[in-house]
Amino acid sequence: MRTIRPADLSYEIVRSRRLTADIVVERDGRVVVRVPQSTPNQRIEDLVEAKRYWIYKTLAEWRDVNATKVLREYRNGEGFLYLGRSYRLTLAGEQDEPLLLKGG
Repeated sequence: MRTIRPADLSYEIVRSRRLTADIVVERDGRVVVRVPQSTPNQRIEDLVEAKRYWIYKTLAEWRDVNATKVLREYRNGEGFLYLGRSYRLTLAGEQDEPLLLKGG
């Protein structure tokens, strides 16, 4: 795996036993280019350049989705959404039983 950083776009190259090339924006915002093992570097750069608009558009959508991400603190009474309902966190000290969601 190799990371390339042109002037304004960073991406990782993963070479594997596959027949086609693939560009993916991962959940953490990384851009990964998967290509067959025999693909020359110039061909990869041309592919990324041809898909530059799509990559920027997808990264912008990723930033919009993750901009509303709420940071939670794990303390008593903190609210958490689970399957469309809100639950309050209750911290327990030492426990012999595994974690359990009660009342829902």
